[in-house]
Amino acid sequence: MERAVAAEETARLADAQEREAIAERRQSEIRSELADLRNRIINEADVQTALAEFDPVWDELSSQEKSKLLKLLIERVDYDGQAGTISVTFHATGIKTLATEVVQCLVDRL
Repeated sequence: MERAVAAEETARLADAQEREAIAERRQSEIRSELADLRNRIINEADVQTALAEFDPVWDELSSQEKSKLLKLLIERVDYDGQAGTISVTFHATGIKTLATEVVQCLVDRL
């Protein structure tokens, strides 16, 4: 009888340990997802950095670089012929990526 109780307790302990391991893996995944979401947040400083020197930089870009920049920022453009309207959808992280690249470019110039 004691062996049966011990075996049952061992099985419950193993089950609890497995559930704990699964929960820890999920917690790690959630932390990673949260960090990714935090990196996607666009704040005013990101926008200011990206746009501070936009006109002079734009004038210096080649056509290929301008195309790359627009693809980085714009996800899609929709035209409604009946209403005569254009809708522009921007990439969620485009400004942040642009701000990072602008800062890196400035650092590289130093």
